[in-house]
Amino acid sequence: ISVDGLNYRPLDIPDSASNECNAEYARCGQNLEFDLLFDNLGPEWDFMQPHREMRASPIPTGGLLFPRWFSDGSNLFLDTELTWHKHNLPNGSLLPSRNLVIDSSGALHSVSCNIVDPGAKGCDGTFNLTHSVSFDGGYSWTDYTHGWPGSAAVSDNTFEWDFQADGNLDLAVISMRVQSSNFTGDGSPSDVDLVFHVRDYSQSMEADSVTIIGLGDLDSTSGAGNDIRFDFASMAILPDGGIVVAYHDSTDPNQDPMFAIELELPEEYFYSIAI
Repeated sequence: ISVDGLNYRPLDIPDSASNECNAEYARCGQNLEFDLLFDNLGPEWDFMQPHREMRASPIPTGGLLFPRWFSDGSNLFLDTELTWHKHNLPNGSLLPSRNLVIDSSGALHSVSCNIVDPGAKGCDGTFNLTHSVSFDGGYSWTDYTHGWPGSAAVSDNTFEWDFQADGNLDLAVISMRVQSSNFTGDGSPSDVDLVFHVRDYSQSMEADSVTIIGLGDLDSTSGAGNDIRFDFASMAILPDGGIVVAYHDSTDPNQDPMFAIELELPEEYFYSIAI
């Protein structure tokens, strides 16, 4: 951990299989129970959401929450004094997955690529994502599963995806790379980049548009199998509601990853942007 970006010190983290706070070289405090109901959040909460591969999510009251860290489904919480706590939601409720995003409206978003075992690190091979939303701090959740019928199952559960939400615009966006066995029509395997727009998610969680980005004519994970587009900032929602998303196809002569920028926006966005 670093407070200046230059000097770092290691911070021991509790063993996830132990189901208790047992860090040997760090402080452990008492078990905590609190909900995740937050009011009057600023617009910054629409722009400080973690990439889905980051294991922790910032909490408005301070600290970091590691959703479903322990094998029993409970969470791990690091407070502002760098003390670890085992955390549970009230009434024994569990977060739907290892992913948690809090937007400026106070809505909680959780996305899982493993329907059978939401706490698992790997996906279930279906290329489906279940998006869950809670408006009451985690007591109750509404779910919707997004998928693409043209995807092919993979044996190693490789699935690249990311999620962002904007509470001010009532917008949630899912980007995913699915593998297809015949998207280009010549029978060759390729990767297809998709963007699901869920506008007015507080009213309906069904995507009102699904966009194919690029030509979908490259198999980017062949050979070394590196997730070349989904390393850090793979997707972002701009303040005006436009989307920037990484994609990959043959239009670049060097076959490097590229970014697509959404230019045509719904007219109502121009009246809902906070000043």
